[in-house]
This record gives sequence, C-alpha cells and structure tokens, in this order.
Amino acid sequence: MSLFQSTQKKIAQGTKTLSQAITLKSYRKLAINFLILTLNLIIIILYFTLSQAKIIIVPAKEVITHKMQIPIKEIVVDGDKAISGRVVEQTVAATETFDIKSESEIPAQATGEITIHNKTASRNQQLVATTQFASENGIIVRLKESVTVKAGSSVTAAAYADKEGKDGEVGPGRFEIVKLKSDKDKIYGEVAKKFTGGTKLVKMVSQETFDKAQKTVEEKLKKQATEKLESLAPGVKEDEITIIITSLKPSAKPGDLNIDSFTITAEAIGRVIVYDKKAAKSLIREDLAANAPANKVVGKIDDDSFAAKPDSSAAYLDASISATLIPKFPDAVFKKKDVVGLNRDEVRKHFRKITGIDNVEVKFSPFWVRSVPNLEDHVDIEIKK
Repeated sequence: MSLFQSTQKKIAQGTKTLSQAITLKSYRKLAINFLILTLNLIIIILYFTLSQAKIIIVPAKEVITHKMQIPIKEIVVDGDKAISGRVVEQTVAATETFDIKSESEIPAQATGEITIHNKTASRNQQLVATTQFASENGIIVRLKESVTVKAGSSVTAAAYADKEGKDGEVGPGRFEIVKLKSDKDKIYGEVAKKFTGGTKLVKMVSQETFDKAQKTVEEKLKKQATEKLESLAPGVKEDEITIIITSLKPSAKPGDLNIDSFTITAEAIGRVIVYDKKAAKSLIREDLAANAPANKVVGKIDDDSFAAKPDSSAAYLDASISATLIPKFPDAVFKKKDVVGLNRDEVRKHFRKITGIDNVEVKFSPFWVRSVPNLEDHVDIEIKK
C-alpha cells in the first residue's frame, strides 16, 4: 500500500470516529434537555395539583343568653312546644339565731353648756325651755330648762343641739337668741366649750346584717329541700330547685337598737320539676334559631350553660341557654375568583374591609405556595362559628 493510500485510509477512519463522537454528544445534550423539560413539566403539574389555600373567616361574635318559658304537660302531643314533666314538692322549715358583735355609729343629740349674757341696765330676761340660739353659721341649740337672766348678769345653762348628728357638735362662739326682737346685741349666748355626743355607738340590726341573715336562712332551707327531694327525684341538682318562702318571722327588724342577737324562723316549699332535659334543650335550641335577628345567625350553642327552673305556678319551665350570634353574610362577598392570585396580606386586606369580619386566617400548602391558586376548586373558604 502506497503512502498516499495509507494516509487516505487514516483520514477516513478519523472522520468516521469524529462523526460518531459528534452524534453521541448531540444525543446526550438532547437527552439532558428533554429531562430538564420533563422535570419542569412535573414541577408545574405538581404545583397546580398540590397547591391549596384555606381561608378561615372569623366573624365578630355576640354572646347572648336566650330565655324561654317551656310549658309542662302531663301528656304531650306531637307538634306541641311543650315537655312532659311532673312537679315534686317538699315543705321545709328552719330557725337561725344571729349575734350582733359589732357596734354601729348612729346620729345622736350633742349636748353642752351655753352662757347667756344680759348686758341691759334694768331688763331681766326670762327664757323658757327649748329657747333657740343660733350660731353664726345657722346651727341651732336649745335650752334644756327655763332660766331667768337678771340685768347686768350672766347665767350658764344646759343646752342641746336642735338636730342629731356631728353638725350639732358646735364649737366655741357667739349665739343669737332667735326669737328675741330687741336688744339682740345686749342679750345673747356664748359657747365656751365644744358640744359633744353628736354620735353614739350602739348594737343595731343593720339592713346589711338582716339581708345576710335572711340569705343564710334561705340557703339552709334550700339545702334541706335538696336533701329531701333527692330521694323523690334522683339526680336533682340544687340549682334546679325553686324555694318559695311561705313564712318569714324575724324577732327584730332593720334599725332596731340595743340588740345583741335576733332569730329568723322561716318555712318554705322546695319545688322541682322532673322532666326530659334532652327534649327541653331541643325546644330552646329551635326557639333560639327561630328568633335570631334577621341579620344574624346562631353560631355556637353552649349546651353546658343550659339551666331551667319551674316558675311560681309550676306550669312552665323558665329555661335559658347561652349562644353566640354571628353576622349573616351574603354569598357574594365570598367569591373565590376575587382572591385568586392574592398573597396572604392581600387576602386579609380584601376580607377585613367587610363589616362584621373580626379576623382572617390564611393557610397555604405545600410550603412553596405563596398566593391563592388559580384553580378555584383548590381554594377553601370557611366561616368559623
């Protein structure tokens, strides 16, 4: 083989090898690009498939106590807004003695002495008991006994304040005789020492003491009634019992003085209704829903707050239950398309401008989601009750 032929052969082999290498590199690059596009497509699909937004609307709440009188019947017919029940009663009595340990300060008549001066030359002045003397600021004191003050002399006499209380404890000063028509500047009184005794300490039945005593007796009656009724109506609670006082006889009344102790004797009827609590709760819940304001709906009902007592006639059950009311929102304010593409702060701002919304909670998932998805079925708007 000549040199030329050998060289041609080598060139042909090199060209073939280079062509194969370029083709392999192109395929590899194409494969990598395809893989990248595939991964991007998968990410986009996952983004739209997994993206979720949950928007929780927290409405302003109003806590109310709903009350209802539920009729009690022996036989309840379908459709009656009443419950079946029976009245159980027990008579109870109690006598309690209450000591008065503390003393009360009450107004009293202040007393003291007044010196009456007669500076006329020849006129004797006779003054009867209860003669009024007025101080410069209008406080009146009266003579205890009649006196005669001779011309040019002075007489000291016992006196007392016209009105009870601290104001009657008049201090030193000049006093004018109220009904003296002439010589007021020559015949007058003078107090040298302050009057005393405008108040005094006594043992007294105060209104507060009497009210507390009465409440104590009523609580004792209720406890007795509960103990008796438990055997007739198992499961009865103390707060379900109504106490009707039929007789209350205290040995003293508010305002009585110098009393060391007093007693209260009382009789009462303890009354409870045995009824179907489940039916009563159902009725009051229905009544609550039916009587909710037109612009509000019933949110959460607190079943544990249910309470009921028979009224004085025992023909009705005075029932109550606590619940929350929330505003009634038009469906138009919660359109999902209005929040598509908004971030967390924008969603909150959008809903917070609506009257009646107290707060807005926004939750995105998975972690990479930062705005409300474009697919409305991936958006959930919930009103928290």
